[in-house]
Amino acid sequence: MDTSGNALCWGGNDSGQIGNGTRVSAKTPVTVSSGLGQSTTAVPGSSHTCALSINGFGSCWGLGSSGQLGDGVAPYLLEPNPVSGSMDRMWTLAVGMTGVRGDGGRDATATLKLKANPTRPLSDAAGNLATFAGTSTYTGFIVDTDTPTVTSITRTAPSAVTRGFTAPSYRVVFSEPVSGVGTSSFVVRLGSGVVGTPTVDAVIADASTTVSGLSSAYTVALGLTGVTGVGGEASSIDISVSGDALVNDAFGNSLTVTMPTGSVSGYILDTVAPRVTSITRAVGVPSLIGAQSTPTFMVTFSEAVTGVATSSFTVVTGPSVTGSPTVKSVMPASATTTFAVALDLTGTTASGQATSTIGLDIPLGAMIFDTAGNSIATGTTPAQLDVFTIDTVAPRLTTATPTDGLLADRINGTHPLTFQVVFTKSVTNVTAGAFTVERGSSVAGTPIIAVSGSGSIYDLSVGLSGLSAPGDGGSTLQIGLASPSPIADAAGNPVALEPSLFGAAKTLDTVRPEIASVRRPPLVPEVTAGALPVEFIVSMTEPVKDVSASTFAVKTGLGIIGAPIIRTFAPIPGSDTDFAIGVSLTGVIGAGDPTSTVGIVVASGAPGTDLAGNLVSPHTGNLPLASSNYVLSNLPPSSLGGGGSDPAPPRVIRVPTPVAPMPESPVPVVSTGSTTASPNQDQSPGGLPDAEPVAVSARQQIAFSDALKSAGSAATVTLLRLMDDLSPNQRSAVTAIVGSVDPAQSRALVATLSTFSPGELATVSNVASTLTPSEIVKVFGALADLAQSGANVKVAVPDAMKLDVDGRETLTFSLDERDAASFFVDGAEVAGVYSSTIRRRSVVVLVRPGQQARIARPKSGNWPTVAMPLTYGDLAGVVPLVDPPEDASVLVFEPAPPGLNRVEQGSLGGGIVVPVAAPFRLTLKASAPDARAAVSMPSLVVPSGQTPAYLQSIRTPGGEFVGYLRSPAEFNPLTGRQDWSLTATELDRTLFLPVGLQTAFLINLSGSAHLYSGPDDNSTDFGLAAPANTIFPVIGPQVGLRIYVFNPVTKGYGWIDAQAVA
Repeated sequence: MDTSGNALCWGGNDSGQIGNGTRVSAKTPVTVSSGLGQSTTAVPGSSHTCALSINGFGSCWGLGSSGQLGDGVAPYLLEPNPVSGSMDRMWTLAVGMTGVRGDGGRDATATLKLKANPTRPLSDAAGNLATFAGTSTYTGFIVDTDTPTVTSITRTAPSAVTRGFTAPSYRVVFSEPVSGVGTSSFVVRLGSGVVGTPTVDAVIADASTTVSGLSSAYTVALGLTGVTGVGGEASSIDISVSGDALVNDAFGNSLTVTMPTGSVSGYILDTVAPRVTSITRAVGVPSLIGAQSTPTFMVTFSEAVTGVATSSFTVVTGPSVTGSPTVKSVMPASATTTFAVALDLTGTTASGQATSTIGLDIPLGAMIFDTAGNSIATGTTPAQLDVFTIDTVAPRLTTATPTDGLLADRINGTHPLTFQVVFTKSVTNVTAGAFTVERGSSVAGTPIIAVSGSGSIYDLSVGLSGLSAPGDGGSTLQIGLASPSPIADAAGNPVALEPSLFGAAKTLDTVRPEIASVRRPPLVPEVTAGALPVEFIVSMTEPVKDVSASTFAVKTGLGIIGAPIIRTFAPIPGSDTDFAIGVSLTGVIGAGDPTSTVGIVVASGAPGTDLAGNLVSPHTGNLPLASSNYVLSNLPPSSLGGGGSDPAPPRVIRVPTPVAPMPESPVPVVSTGSTTASPNQDQSPGGLPDAEPVAVSARQQIAFSDALKSAGSAATVTLLRLMDDLSPNQRSAVTAIVGSVDPAQSRALVATLSTFSPGELATVSNVASTLTPSEIVKVFGALADLAQSGANVKVAVPDAMKLDVDGRETLTFSLDERDAASFFVDGAEVAGVYSSTIRRRSVVVLVRPGQQARIARPKSGNWPTVAMPLTYGDLAGVVPLVDPPEDASVLVFEPAPPGLNRVEQGSLGGGIVVPVAAPFRLTLKASAPDARAAVSMPSLVVPSGQTPAYLQSIRTPGGEFVGYLRSPAEFNPLTGRQDWSLTATELDRTLFLPVGLQTAFLINLSGSAHLYSGPDDNSTDFGLAAPANTIFPVIGPQVGLRIYVFNPVTKGYGWIDAQAVA
C-alpha cells in the first residue's frame, strides 16, 4: 500500500495476479487498477491476490481455477473483482507481523490463518451468537521471510582444464526459484596467471527448475576471446554473484549475496602448448651400447600429455650407423610427463666411433596433447638431449702366448700353465670363469684358474696341482674360452668364440715312474756265494732320464750281514726303460736261507725323472719280486758256546697270530692251539693267546742262566715250574726278558716273576714278544727297578679280548684280588716311579700299541693306583699313573691309538712343539662329570734347549678334535713327576702328547693380523695385534687356526691367526 491507500504489486504475472489488466511480469511495483479503490490491506496468494477496501469490501484477482477469487465463476481475472456475498458480513482485520518468520512453504506449517476467539464471542442484532462451522471459510496467508541464496556454482564440463577454444560455462543453483538473473548478475574471478578480460556472454534459465517464470538454476557462459593462461592454480577462472545483482524470489525477498553454501568449482585456463624438456638416457644405461642392447630414452614433457605412442618419435642416427633402428615400445615412467622409449636395433651396425650415435626426435604432426587439448610444440631443442653411441663389433682373441717356459708337450702339473692373452679391444669380466680347460678322459681333478690384467691384455694362470693323469692318450689338456663367455667389451658385445681353444695341447703325466720288474740275466742261478758281482736287469714303468747308479739301492733280507755296493750301471742299448746294474758282495755274509736275499730298489730321494718331470718313486715295503733276488749263501759254521761274542743274531720273520672277531659279551678268546677257561688272575696260560715267536740269542740265554743261578733255588724252581706250563713262544719271551736287562735287574726279575700267577706270567710274555729288544730293556727294566725296591709287584691279567667296530683289539680287565692286602705299598716305586699314595694297592696294566685296555671298577669299590707302562719307542718304560675317583665305573687306556690324523699325531703349527713319541689316550667314565682323578706322568728326557711337557687334547662340545693345550701341572720334586687333578669330563678320550717345547718365534706378515682371547670362534677379538713384521714369541702350539703367543707391543698374551704369520 502506498501512503494513499492504493495497492501496489510486482513480480510474476502469468495469471494476472498483479491486477493491472495485463499478464506482463513487473520487476518494480505497479499500481493495481483503480476499480479497487483505497484498501487497508492486500494479501498475495501463490497465483492470485486479494485486498480489503477501506469500506470493508473484499476484492480478488488472478488465478481462480479453484474458486480462490470468491465469485464462484471466473477461472482468472486481470483486475480486482468484488467477492460475492453480503458486504455487511465482512470485516477487515489487520494482523501485525512483527517478529513473524516463514520459509515460504505451501503446507500448513508455512501458512497464517485467522480463528475466532472463544472468549470474545460475536453476535448478530438479535443477539444470536456467531458460529464458525468448519474451516473452509478460513482464508490463510503464506509467510515467506527467507531471502534466496546461492547454493552452488559448478563448471558444466567434466575437466577443469580448458584451453579456451570452447566457451566455459557454469551452472549456478539458488536456494529457491528467483527472477532477475542476467549477465550483469555475475562477475568473473581470475588467477594471477590469466592474461586478458573474460566476459559473461549469456545466462540461460534451466527449464526443468522454472515455475511461474522463476528458476532455481541457471547456466552462465563466458567469453575468453584474447584471454591466455599457463595452466596450474594461478590460471584459474571462476565466477561469483555480483553484489549489485537484483535477484528476488516469488515473494520479493532479495538475494543475499554470499559465497555458495554448496560446492564451487571452476576452470584452469591452459593455452600453452606442451613441449619436450629433455631426452635423456635411462638411469643406469651406459652411453656406449652394443648389438644386444635395447637402448632406452627417458622423454620428459613440460606437462602431462596424452597420445604418446611409438609413432610419436623418429630415430635419428649418425652417419656411421647403418641399418634402420625403430622405436620398440613406449611406457609411461612417471605419471604422464615422462615416458620410457625403447629402441629396436635389429639390423643396425656401427663401430663405436664419434659419429655412431642414435638419438630421438618428435616429428611434425605428432598427435600429442596436454590435458587442455593443446598439441605438442615441435621444432624446439630440449634443454638436455642425450644420444647413445653404438658399437656392434664383437671383441676377438688375437693372441694367447705361453709364458710358462714349458716347451715340452708332456708336463707333470708341478708348475702352472701361464699365458698372456690379448684381445682386439678393451674387455671386462675377464675372470677365471671365462676360461675352460679341456681335459681328456684320463684326467682327474679340477684345475685352478687365475686371471689378472686389464684393458685388452690379461695374464692367465692354470694351476694343475689338483690334477692327476697317467700320461696316456686321454691325458691331454688344452686351454680355451668358456661358452657362453662372460667376456664383453664396454658396449656389452660378447667376445667371439673363435678360436675357442688356444695354445698347444699338453699331455699330463702325474704318475711317478717306478720299477716295473727286476730280473736276473738269463741262466744265472738264484743262489750265489758272493765271490763275483751279481747283475740285475731293471725295467722301469716308463721312459726315464737323468738316472744313474745313485738312483738305485741294494735291498737285503734280514739274514744279510754287511753292505752290498752297486759297482756298475749302464742303460740297455735300444731301450729307454731298461738298465743293467752290477752289485759287489765283497764282505757280505748270508746264511742261504729265505732271509738272505739281495735285490735292487729305487733309493729314497734318488735322481731321475720321467719325460714329464716326475721323480722316480722310491721303494717301500718288501722286495719287488722274490724271483728277482739273489740268495747269498756264504755263512761259515760257528758255535754259540765258549762265552765268546755271538755272530749276527738269528732273524725270524714274524707272522701275526690271527684272532677271530669277538662279540660284545666277554666270551672265550679263540687263539692258536688254545681255549679259554673262566678268566681270573690265576688262570692257566692256555686261556690266553699265544705269544709271537721270539728269537733268543746266545747272550740272552747265558744271561738268563746266570740270573737263575743267582736268584736262589726257591725262586728259580718256582719260575721254571711256571715256565713249564707256558708255550714255547712264551718261554722264549720270558728268557728274552730276563736275559736283556743288566745282571742286578735280571735277578730281581727272577724273584718277581716267580711270584706271578700263570696268567700274569703269560700276560708279561705275550706283551714282551711284541716289543723290540730296546723296548724290552726299558719296560722290564722299570719292572725290575720296582722289584728291587721291595714292592710286591702285580700285573693285571685281561679277562677277555674282543674286536671293536674299528677292528681294534680291546682287552678287558677287572682288578679284584683275593689277597688285596698284598697290593698295598707305602712310599714304594711302582714300575720305575715313586708312588706317594699311602696304603693304596698298585696294579700294572700291560697292553701293546694299537690295543686298548678297558679297566672296570673293582667289585669291592676300591680302585687301586693303575700303572700303565708305555711299551713303544722312546716312551718305552714311561709309566702314567691314574688314581680314579670312587664313583668311576671304567678307565680306558689306549697307547698309540690308531687312526689319528697328522695334527692329533703331533704335527702342530707354531714351531714350538717337538713330539717325543706318539700320543696315548685316557678315558674316564664316572657318574659325576666333575669327579676328579689324580693323573701323574714322569718327566721326559728331551734334548738340551727343550722343555719336557705333556700336551692334552681339547675337543668341541660335539666331540670334534680341536688341538692340544698345555694344562697347568704341579711338579713334584720328590718323584720328579708332573701331577694333574682332572675331572671325568676333562678325561673324555683325552690324548696326552709327550713333547719337548723349544723356543720359537713368529712374524706377522701385515699389520691386519688380530689377537684373540682364545682359539675358538666365540673368543673375544682384542683387535689389531701389532704393526707389520712384529716378532712374537710362541707360548703354546697351534689350536685350530690360531697360535698362542706373547705380544711384545702390549706385553700381554693372546691367540693370533696362523694364516697371518710366518
